[in-house]
Amino acid sequence: MIKEILIYPKNKDILTHKSEEVGDINDEIKNIIQDLKDTLNNSTGCGISAIQIGIPKRICIIKYNNENIVMINPKITNARGEVYFREGC
Repeated sequence: MIKEILIYPKNKDILTHKSEEVGDINDEIKNIIQDLKDTLNNSTGCGISAIQIGIPKRICIIKYNNENIVMINPKITNARGEVYFREGC
């Protein structure tokens, strides 16, 4: 189901909330993933996380080469250089 994407600073209280780690991949998690896919595919964005639709779970999806890549409990293990914004996915 397509969900409303929350906007900062209007929804600052939700968007700055620390998300919970995902345990079992149950029906609830599968439904969240489907909602994220539907919402992302209905937008012009390159990625979306569960907190952006008001769900404080560590789930996100990025669109890469026209494929949706689902990440559960992702961790940044290495970062270097500058962060760039690139339009279009």
